[in-house]
Amino acid sequence: MSAGKLAAQVAHAAIGAFRNHCLDQSTNPEQNAVCQRWLAEGEKIVVLSTFKRPPPQNGSVSMAGPSTDRGSGARMLEAIIAEARAFGLPLAQVRDAGHTAIRAHTLTCVAIGPAASGRIDAVTGDLHLYGSEKRQAGERQASRRNRRHHRRGGGR
Repeated sequence: MSAGKLAAQVAHAAIGAFRNHCLDQSTNPEQNAVCQRWLAEGEKIVVLSTFKRPPPQNGSVSMAGPSTDRGSGARMLEAIIAEARAFGLPLAQVRDAGHTAIRAHTLTCVAIGPAASGRIDAVTGDLHLYGSEKRQAGERQASRRNRRHHRRGGGR
C-alpha cells in the first residue's frame, strides 16, 4: 500500500472511531469522559504495523501469531479486532472501496479507541510502529556494509 493510501486509510479509521465512539455515544457518560480526556490530551494517534507481528512473549496470550507472508494483513487485522472486542475496546474498521489497487471490501485498517492507553496496549503492545521494521532493516544493512568496508581496509 502506498504512503498516500495508508494515510487515507488511517484517517478514515481515526474519523470513524471518533464519530462512532465520541459523537454517537454522547449519552454514555463513561465513554463521553474518555472522549473528553482524549481530546484534552492532544488526540493521540499511534500508527502500528501488523506485518511480521512477533510471537507472544513472557507467557502473554495473543490471538494473532507471527505473520510474514504477503496478503496476511487482513487476517492479522481480524485477529486484532477479535482481541480488541474480547477486551471490550471501542474500534472502527476500514474496508477499501476498491477504486484503486486494493480489492473492494478488503479490510485495510482498524482504529482502537479512544480508550485508556493501557487497555489498548493489552491488544497492540507487541506491534511495531509503522515503518520501524524498514528503518531497522536499513540500519542493519548499512552496518553490514560498513563492517565489510572496514575489513577490506577501506576504513581510516
